[in-house]
This record gives sequence, structure tokens and C-alpha cells, in this order.
Amino acid sequence: MVDSATHMSHELSKQAHENRQIIAELRSKFLHGEITYSEAEKIARPILAKMNERGKEIAKEYGGKFKPLTFSYLIR
Repeated sequence: MVDSATHMSHELSKQAHENRQIIAELRSKFLHGEITYSEAEKIARPILAKMNERGKEIAKEYGGKFKPLTFSYLIR
């Protein structure tokens, strides 16, 4: 029997991996001139919103301070 917290943690890490992969692909396409900065930002905006929301939850859970991720930071 799988613990629900373990299952949720696995799903979150799977989603985090997918998010990082999408951002890396966007970065590569942008750096190679396949898409513009604004096109990449438009695609990344919902992903960043999810990542920042999860970051806020983690910071609140552990009593830390969260600094939101920005598109320009991730595209570097």
C-alpha cells in the first residue's frame, strides 16, 4: 500500500521534472533563434505561476522566505 503523502510527493517531483524540461527546451529554442523572447515567455508564464505557487507553499511550510522565479532568470 502506497502512503498518500509519498504518492503526492512522487507526483510533485514528476511535475517538477516536466516543468524543468519544458523550460530547458524553451531556453534552447530561444537561444537558437527558433522562437522570440515574448513567445517563450508566453509559453512559460503558466509554468512559472505553478512553480512560484509551489515555492510559496514550501516556504510557508518550513518558515522560510520565498523569492519568486522570473522568466528572465530561468532563460539565462
